[in-house]
Amino acid sequence: MHIIGITGKSGSGKSTFASLLSQKLNCSHIDIDKIGHQALFQPDILDVLCDKFGNQILDNNGKLDRKKW
Repeated sequence: MHIIGITGKSGSGKSTFASLLSQKLNCSHIDIDKIGHQALFQPDILDVLCDKFGNQILDNNGKLDRKKW
């Protein structure tokens, strides 16, 4: 099995390239950004973030406000 990692600045086209490459090579790809964003909303992880950065990172509904964080 081969693993290819794609890095670059925000907005540089990494996701688009990964999607095109996976289609071309007929393989799957893992979107780590998507997994990371989903992880930020897990209660255990959110508790750790609030312990570290305070509740000011939360919006009015108690959800993580990524712009504040």
